[in-house]
Amino acid sequence: MTLSIDPVDILVIRSLQKEIVLGIIRTDGQAMLRVTDAHEFRDHQEWVAKGGLMDVLRGFSILVKQGEVTDFFPRSCLNPGADARLEEQYVTELLALLPTAADVRILE
Repeated sequence: MTLSIDPVDILVIRSLQKEIVLGIIRTDGQAMLRVTDAHEFRDHQEWVAKGGLMDVLRGFSILVKQGEVTDFFPRSCLNPGADARLEEQYVTELLALLPTAADVRILE
């Protein structure tokens, strides 16, 4: 499956100064992004529940500073396995799609 990200979501990322952004991968390969919010979208489970999303495959989070992804967090309660870590193939593909800093870090 080839992943994709809506160009509007990329524009939103490029406009952010310093935010944590949640990401989910849907079963059709579309990666959706949402800025975390203390009132509406605090974590992946809340987003899925409130958004009524039924076709969620995986989750991840990113830290955006000055329009670039500086840190990628591959763990999410949406991911299978004891370590809840997003598979490397998805991490690699997402980083290729996102506007990343030259020194982007993949954090545990």
